[in-house]
Amino acid sequence: MTVRRNSSLWHRQLTSVTRFFQYGQWNEQGVQRKLQRAIYQQIQQMSSSEDPLMVIIDDSICPKTKPSSQALEPTEGASYHFDHKQGKPIYAHQWVTTMIGARGSFLPFAMTPYVKEEYSKLDMARDYMDQIPDGTWDVYVLTDSWYAATLLIDYIQERGWHVIGGLKSNRVLLNDRVSQPVREWAQQKEDQTSCIVTVGDTSYRVHR
Repeated sequence: MTVRRNSSLWHRQLTSVTRFFQYGQWNEQGVQRKLQRAIYQQIQQMSSSEDPLMVIIDDSICPKTKPSSQALEPTEGASYHFDHKQGKPIYAHQWVTTMIGARGSFLPFAMTPYVKEEYSKLDMARDYMDQIPDGTWDVYVLTDSWYAATLLIDYIQERGWHVIGGLKSNRVLLNDRVSQPVREWAQQKEDQTSCIVTVGDTSYRVHR
């Protein structure tokens, strides 16, 4: 507790700090909003209005060694989530995260455990972006193919932002009021002008 008191940079009696952690109450959302404002201001100070603001939305899995059925004391909030690396569902916590940054420097803006029964990951991502104020920056939202859904893309465009994301091959595009699967559209675009982006050992054709 002494370490906490010293790291807070507030000159308070140790008994006051102890009493606060034992009985104190605070608005968790209010504290998070204040932290997010501070992070946003720090990114502003690290860059200029000519630099685009990058918003990265993703989720990550924290595996647990034993599922609830085998554990003596089940882990609260843990459940089965699909792990793309292992190609199968695993027992874990899943966190939805948002990073913001400019000029190659990024800071965590929000990180919340995902609970299937309470809300969707798309709703969580939208709530995070609601907390990013409108400014003079060009904003680019970077997501993987899971978050590149109509609900989120429409919201991003309503904000006047740009979105960069992969599309699953089973997505359907509406071109001149004609529905067309992404896989067919991509085959038609292979011979047309596109940018090649290489990530690791994989190359992607990028279309505006």
